[in-house]
Amino acid sequence: MLFLARLRVITARFLWTRFRYAVLLIFVAAALLTPSPDPWTQTVLAVPMLAMYVISIAVAWLAAPRKAAGPAVPHLRLVAAAAVLDQAWRRRSASADS
Repeated sequence: MLFLARLRVITARFLWTRFRYAVLLIFVAAALLTPSPDPWTQTVLAVPMLAMYVISIAVAWLAAPRKAAGPAVPHLRLVAAAAVLDQAWRRRSASADS
């Protein structure tokens, strides 16, 4: 989960919204993997798997790349747009003078 979260393949929100399905799949897997048909053995196997799923949500949340801080990016875009407009204006003025 650490690597998948770093690559933005999996997010903590994605894992949290699918928690119900994960519980169902974990209990089905525990039922298939336990040798006896009693529900206590199934639960004993399912609880650690549920704990690992919740831990993976926390790991994905901690490992997720954070967004860039604040207004620096819009200012850079504004400066770049102003530079492009300035160059276009200068070229137009130079071609009109010639």
